[in-house]
Amino acid sequence: MANELILTYAKTGATVTAKAFYNNAGTMTQRTGIASLTEDVAGIYGGDAADITGLTAGDTVVYYDGSVIVGSETYGLVSQIQSGLALSTEIAALQSHGDSTWPTATGFAVPGSQMALTTATITSVKDGLSTHSASDAATAVLNSTGITAGGTWTLRKILKVMAAWAVGKWENGDDAGTYKIRDAESVGTTVMIVTPSSSSPQKVTAVL
Repeated sequence: MANELILTYAKTGATVTAKAFYNNAGTMTQRTGIASLTEDVAGIYGGDAADITGLTAGDTVVYYDGSVIVGSETYGLVSQIQSGLALSTEIAALQSHGDSTWPTATGFAVPGSQMALTTATITSVKDGLSTHSASDAATAVLNSTGITAGGTWTLRKILKVMAAWAVGKWENGDDAGTYKIRDAESVGTTVMIVTPSSSSPQKVTAVL
């Protein structure tokens, strides 16, 4: 029957009933009536949906073995899907236009008319693409400023100073009480001169 409730249940000889619930302004409300299902084939139970008053497509049907919930379904879901798949009219309309056309926003057109890319169009697309390489992008990042308060130091300079301070050699400076901080990789290159002091400021650094 089209209105039959069917439950596949691993247990045989069970007493299966069905209740239906619908969304009533945000509250799940039970429909009137309870359907009793009989075991038609081992493990397959069927019942009449007419036993539940007002059962409507989209309702949630809950199956019980005694008081234990053993299954649920959205009533009429299969029918709704089948209705949505009934596209014979639309398919026939497409077929009537043959293989040489395709649908557009306003009707049907020959594919070639939609794909006619002129040299000017291709050139316009190419001009809109970035021509910068990964190396260009990296260089731009290293040369970016605005990191320090003064906004003039580049990221390249900041990284050079940090590397020298962390791993560069410290040597006595040309003036008493000063130190030369060498480049991290080149001991012959001085990155900064540091002048420590016992009074404030305790350190003055001159970046070369």
